[in-house]
Order: sequence, then structure tokens, then C-alpha cells
Amino acid sequence: MRLRLPSRSAAFVILMVGAALLALLPVAWTGWVRGVVQPLGWVQWTLSSTVRGADASLRSVGGEDCSLEHVRWLEAEHEGLKRQLGHQQLRIAGLEERVTDATGLREQLRDERVWLIIAPVVAHDASPRRETITIGRGSRSAGPVRVGQWVAAGARLAERDPEETGRELLMRQWLIGRVCEVWPYKSRVQLATDEQFEPLVVRPAKTLADGTWQPAEQDCALIGCGSGRMLIDRATVDYYATGATTVLVPASADLPAALTIGRIVSSQPIAEAPLHYDLEVRPWGDPRRLSYVYVISVEP
Repeated sequence: MRLRLPSRSAAFVILMVGAALLALLPVAWTGWVRGVVQPLGWVQWTLSSTVRGADASLRSVGGEDCSLEHVRWLEAEHEGLKRQLGHQQLRIAGLEERVTDATGLREQLRDERVWLIIAPVVAHDASPRRETITIGRGSRSAGPVRVGQWVAAGARLAERDPEETGRELLMRQWLIGRVCEVWPYKSRVQLATDEQFEPLVVRPAKTLADGTWQPAEQDCALIGCGSGRMLIDRATVDYYATGATTVLVPASADLPAALTIGRIVSSQPIAEAPLHYDLEVRPWGDPRRLSYVYVISVEP
């Protein structure tokens, strides 16, 4: 007896019905499938690393392209040093305040609870409605990743100074988002520019003549707008006009120090509220061009 195979149209209908049924099933029933495809993440990482390497090689061909790339590198290095200076000044100011009380020294020792998990960027979200990246560290990796941890931009291996501490590495970078999903060997990071990112309390800061930052006294609300943009919603001060263009996320239980998340690039008065302004905020760099990130892990 011969087994009669379904026609192409019948097979297509069967597959579409099966996909629809699987989409309606609870996540708890289908979550195990993600674990099966975890090893594919390393294949993704290998391919993405190869593409980035080829892109860098093509950009370096020719004298003009090479010099332009070098100028861009110098600009990025300069911006990183300025961020490091601003972050360190904020930390020094915080330590000076804590030294005045009896528990100041014990507070400084809490840095031992904080370390960086260096994770490669495996892939980016292809959906235009979401802004996320996938990293190659998970719950079973060394230094387990957990939902809610802050994630900062990371330097490539060739750009890291082996003598720099984790804190010094972090001070030269900026926050890009939080871990939103964790699997055994991979995790998903929701970027702060995503429309569904939880609103943040931030403070604009002005850069003084000596390169240090002077944070504003008033908190502001930062929301994601998609397309690589963020917005300080209904600010009572036009910080862009005053020169306070650096945006800081204050220190908290899961963030050991105040870190920058972006810069204000424009302001717009609100028609129905003349004394309030919408301030457009952009990240310091494109997260899609990152090869590595730093997951900030704080021991409970």
C-alpha cells in the first residue's frame, strides 16, 4: 500500500492551523521549546560577529575611509572619557556626603557586591514594534543573569584596558536597558527606547567648564518612543535651552551609581501646557552596533 501525501495547499492549511493553535496555547505549555533552540544562539553570535568583522574590514579599505574611521574612533573615545569624568565626579560627591556619618566606610564596602557580566550580543529583534537585543548569557552562565538587571553598553575586546577595573569600564559607557527575559544560555534585553519600557525617573545634568556634571534638583519622567528615541515627558524646565543636556539615571538598589542613559537633542513646548516641555533624548550610540554589553549584577 502506498502512503498518500497531502497536496501543497492542504499541507499549507494544516501548518497554518497548527501555528494558530500553538499561538493560542499558554506560554507555560510552550516555553520548553525555547530551551531546545538555545544552542542556535551561538550560531547566531558567530554569524553576527563575522558580519561585523567583514563590515569593519570593508570600512578600513582605502586611505580616506581609514582616516574617517580613525576620526570616528577618536570622537567615541573622547565622548567615553567625558562620560567617565562626569560619572567619577558624581561618585566622589556621593562619597563625600556619606563620609560625614558613622556608616560611611561601611557603605563604601558595598562595592564588593557589584560586578559586571560581560555578554556578547547575539542578535537584534527583527520586529519593528519592539526594540530588544539578545545576549549570550543566561541563568546557567557564570554569574547568572536575572530579570530586571540593568545593562550598559560594552567595549569590544580590543578596546578594553586589562588594567582597568570593572567600575572604570562601566564609567565610560551608558545604560541601554534592562534584562526582560532569561533563558538557560541566552537573555533578552529591552532597550530604553522601546515603547513598552517602564518609565524612568531621571535627572538632566549640565556639563561645567571643568568637564564635571551638575545634576538638576528636579526629577523628570523618561519614556521610550521607539525608533531609537526617548522622551522626557512634560518637563517644567527647558533643559535643552539651559545647556543641561546629559540625562542621568539616579543610583538605586539595583544600580550602584548614577549613570547616563542619553542626551537631550531638542525641546518642544506643549501647546496645551505652555509652561511644560517635551524633550527628545537620544542614546549615546546605536545599540545595534554593539558587540558586547555589561550586565550590572548586584548581590541581594
